[in-house]
Amino acid sequence: MKKESVSQILEKLFVQETEDDPHLDVVRASFDLVESFIAAIDLAGNLVLVNRRGRELLGYEEGAISGKSFFHQLLAKSQRTKALIRFEEMIGGESHNTELREYSLKTARGDTVTIKARMLPVKDRRAH
Repeated sequence: MKKESVSQILEKLFVQETEDDPHLDVVRASFDLVESFIAAIDLAGNLVLVNRRGRELLGYEEGAISGKSFFHQLLAKSQRTKALIRFEEMIGGESHNTELREYSLKTARGDTVTIKARMLPVKDRRAH
């Protein structure tokens, strides 16, 4: 049996029209079982989903940061410009660089935590 990548698994689970999708609760529950930080952001850079581990790490209650800008609400100001450029290149199809990078994120208490993460593009069935 061929092992699937995280991106392939997410592609099967994630649907872009998240708020109206009946499968979103299953996706959220599945991600909450994972002991790693997982966040999904839409094409505008807004948080669609942050799993239980991510909320614990950042100190937010469920739903508290949904719909907020990942780049302006969580990401440290010093990293915003470069991260936004990488994000825009990725969603525009100009870049497929998914290398591991360090990101400094602001917690609900105003502290900063550093995580290592990859940006992985996930498209819906229509390749959006």
